[in-house]
Amino acid sequence: MMAQAVRAKPVRHSLRHAKKDGLRNKENNPLGAKAFGKENEKVFGEKEEKKLVGKSREKTFGDKGKEKEGRVALQDRTNGLKRKSENALSRSKVYAKAKKDTSRNPNKKIKTAEPTTTTTAPTTTTNTADTSSLMHDVSSLLEEEPKPANIVDIDHPSLCTELEVPEYSASIMKYLFAMEKSSRPSPGYLLVHKEVNEDMRNILVNWLFEVHLEFRTLSETLFLAVSLLDRYLERNIHLSRRRLQLVGLAAIFIACKYEQTYLPSIAELVDICAEAYTGDEILEAESEILRVIEWDLSAVTSKHFLKRFSKASGLNNKQFCLASYFTELTLPEYQMLTFPPSMIAASAIFVTRKTCDLEPFWTPTIEHYTTYTEEQIRPCAKMIITILKREASRFQKSELHENGPVTVKYSSHKLYGVAPEALARVTRNVAFWREGKGKMAK
Repeated sequence: MMAQAVRAKPVRHSLRHAKKDGLRNKENNPLGAKAFGKENEKVFGEKEEKKLVGKSREKTFGDKGKEKEGRVALQDRTNGLKRKSENALSRSKVYAKAKKDTSRNPNKKIKTAEPTTTTTAPTTTTNTADTSSLMHDVSSLLEEEPKPANIVDIDHPSLCTELEVPEYSASIMKYLFAMEKSSRPSPGYLLVHKEVNEDMRNILVNWLFEVHLEFRTLSETLFLAVSLLDRYLERNIHLSRRRLQLVGLAAIFIACKYEQTYLPSIAELVDICAEAYTGDEILEAESEILRVIEWDLSAVTSKHFLKRFSKASGLNNKQFCLASYFTELTLPEYQMLTFPPSMIAASAIFVTRKTCDLEPFWTPTIEHYTTYTEEQIRPCAKMIITILKREASRFQKSELHENGPVTVKYSSHKLYGVAPEALARVTRNVAFWREGKGKMAK
């Protein structure tokens, strides 16, 4: 445990402005309670007093135990040499005796030890049909389709580094396209929920984004946490609203363990939720999520496709940050679950090219690597534009810290400040999406 828990100032500071949005108003709040309140108020539920877990790291995660006494290496090694010398001495005696006996009687046979035979375990035979089908699946993934003449080969060694493993890139993407169908939740799973609704999920995912900023986790961690949350909610339709934030907290805790080497401590998680839950409750929620999703932690998200699609589109670093901004804006939106992750990434590329006036907006190379035509991605792209317009309206009326956490993140200089620039352009000319006029600084 760290000596001192990190205080979640940015999270709590931004939540103080939630009153303007009606989140703390019981009449307007769809959650029916103060969202993320302090003084041990549980999110989406009634006020309940909880004592902060005062366990040490050893008690929380189990005693480390005493170190076992290691064997004395030199002693063992000496014993081994002693046994070898004794065996050599006994063999020399046998050979000397045999030589003596054969010198007296050359026809006498010497009794030797029978050679030891080793038995091997019987090998199990696999089903030939299963093996052949498996080999067929593997070979189908490794097959490279010939590219037309007008398609740029982005996997050419001259355009790649060794870390990009260009010889396997096409096979990896083919596998991700196949797996995204099975790893995404059903688009309308909240329709059958008893207490949790679309607004609650939106508020929770935005709060998880603030946790992501506070702990400076990877973007992949956030995407995986939202995927775990959706898959858990899909299978547990009786989850109460007062435990929803607890599930979200446990989901990002699991994602940190899966995606990165650093993860927040239990004390930091208890602090980030204003002591609404104890450490034991977080660990119990973690176990429950893993049990419900059957330990299937792998999830294909739009983040997996975005970098390769950006390379196919020829975006520079600033334009890639803009595409990432558009992609992360879709995370809290429940309606975006209608589209597969690869289509969301491809649509973000399209909106980015239109924002930066990169004509043509959709090229044969982009279509080849995304597998989508311009007509196929237009509905998803329009949804992203709608979200961006709504964010621009809020950006114009409020201060920067009062905007959504995604906009706050992409307003930093490290990410080229792409959010204010894009939102300002939307404010100046809403019709630029249709006209394609003007361009952002490249």
